[in-house]
Amino acid sequence: MKKITLLTLLIVGILFSACKKEECNCQKFLGSFYFGIRTSHYPINSTDTPRYRTLDNTTDLPLYLSHRGQIDDPPKSLGLDYYQYETDDTEFRNSDFGLSFYSIAGSTLTEVRNKLIIDWYGVKDINTIYQKYTMDFTFPVDSNIFSSELFIYDSLFVVDKWYKKVLTGPVYINHQTGLEYTGAIPERFYYSTDYGIVKFDMSNGTHWEIINEE
Repeated sequence: MKKITLLTLLIVGILFSACKKEECNCQKFLGSFYFGIRTSHYPINSTDTPRYRTLDNTTDLPLYLSHRGQIDDPPKSLGLDYYQYETDDTEFRNSDFGLSFYSIAGSTLTEVRNKLIIDWYGVKDINTIYQKYTMDFTFPVDSNIFSSELFIYDSLFVVDKWYKKVLTGPVYINHQTGLEYTGAIPERFYYSTDYGIVKFDMSNGTHWEIINEE
């Protein structure tokens, strides 16, 4: 009986040791990183409607969707230790055009930068949009001044108002989505920390300029 008891204890010890080793090798959640995207980095509240003066009229872009979530990096499916970053996806759209803002929170601990991706696109119908025209940069805005493509204006005058600290840069085509848009497209953007996109330079020599009703 004593031998059986010792054998049982030995087997239990081996099993416990194996389980403990397996626990040490499983993926670990290392923490989450958040920031107040809409308060400190993303100036357009979900209830606001951006309004732009275009060549012949005024273009209003009502809220289409607004969603906050998280992404895992590296992807959780890889089975590696991972961090989680806050995201914000907010889109404005009418029957002709759309403007979407996608923000990703970063962390100095993981050397991931706070990033904002803005897409302008044409709308063909309720189920179809044209390929997107994209601009992206990191926060704070000041950190982009050293880029060869981006430049920061101390101030910019748009429709009877001065805007401070405006980041400007080129727009590039996202060929992976949608049909080719044949109308005038943005070629350069002007981004204000306080008001979002305040101006687009269009391919036909015209401009989209934000109308601030304050």
